[in-house]
Amino acid sequence: MTTKIKIELSKIMSYDYKASIQYIKIASQFAVANNVNLTELQHAFSLPSNSQVPDNKKLPLGKILDFWHQAAELTSDKAFGLHAGVNCHLSSYGIFAHVLMNCDHVYNAIRLTNQYSYLLNEAFENTLTTEQEITIYTLEFLLPHVAAPQIIEFHFASMVQMGKQIVARKDSDKVHPVRIEFCHAPLTTLEEYKRIFECDVVFEQTENRMISLQEALLTPTNAPNKGLYHHLLKQVDAIFQANLNQKCHSRKVSDYLKSEKEWVQWPTLEETADALGTSPSTLKRKLKHEGGSFQEIFDGIRYQRARHILRSNKYTVSEVAYAMGFSCAASFGRSFKRWSGMSPSEFMR
Repeated sequence: MTTKIKIELSKIMSYDYKASIQYIKIASQFAVANNVNLTELQHAFSLPSNSQVPDNKKLPLGKILDFWHQAAELTSDKAFGLHAGVNCHLSSYGIFAHVLMNCDHVYNAIRLTNQYSYLLNEAFENTLTTEQEITIYTLEFLLPHVAAPQIIEFHFASMVQMGKQIVARKDSDKVHPVRIEFCHAPLTTLEEYKRIFECDVVFEQTENRMISLQEALLTPTNAPNKGLYHHLLKQVDAIFQANLNQKCHSRKVSDYLKSEKEWVQWPTLEETADALGTSPSTLKRKLKHEGGSFQEIFDGIRYQRARHILRSNKYTVSEVAYAMGFSCAASFGRSFKRWSGMSPSEFMR
């Protein structure tokens, strides 16, 4: 490996998303298994060695994404995330892995993965719904980055692999989705996606979705221990609540801005503070203490919604600009390019 490693810092919104150190460990383990040593890359990113880091430590997400982008290039694997996911062992997730292994069936494991995803990645916005015997897991990744498709593919592939690992070997063939949908373009051949997911996989869709038969997800796990499950789940929930409390005001602002599907007029800092029962100066101070600001959270929510609307191809750029609270399409275009690195028109292609 070359001694000079180029690190391209991500051009992202400054909202302070973080993610688990497990991403670095998993990427490094997968690279080593493919005869690529990422020690020098870890040093270039000023990352601590695996032996020095507790499993629940978090790092800035932008730094992790930059690391994954470089790791994919060094391994010459365009579908680095997909292959890391399908080769990921459940034990990589520490105490949470033992919770999943002791669930009564696969659906409950996916439900908990959805519920506690914030522990792994703060930029995940996900939902789990079941209707007419079909379960749909939807994932929105809030941080624009060239490595975002790698993380999304890793997450889906590792979830499928997790399902196969927690059931009896004789039942593992039952555990796979019936359809996978990705927002991004394919990173490798369609045949490779179908081989890994064992189902139809389509790209450039409006949402990232994993669609499964509820019957398959109700496959029982292999010898679960109910007492151990509840004991470990309490520990995981305590860690989760501690994480939320570290950014409780940021989440309150985010939840408030998301509370309306469509704002006639987007709320200001002053209006948001009033709705949360505090003063603007107090809210600003508390958000700063948590490492963020109202404007950063506000822009993050608008960017997320703008992407969703633009992908639908139902509205003009001017209409989206108005819905996002901009006075004109040009102003919206400048902000969207700052957020994503591309213009709204380029994003819609």
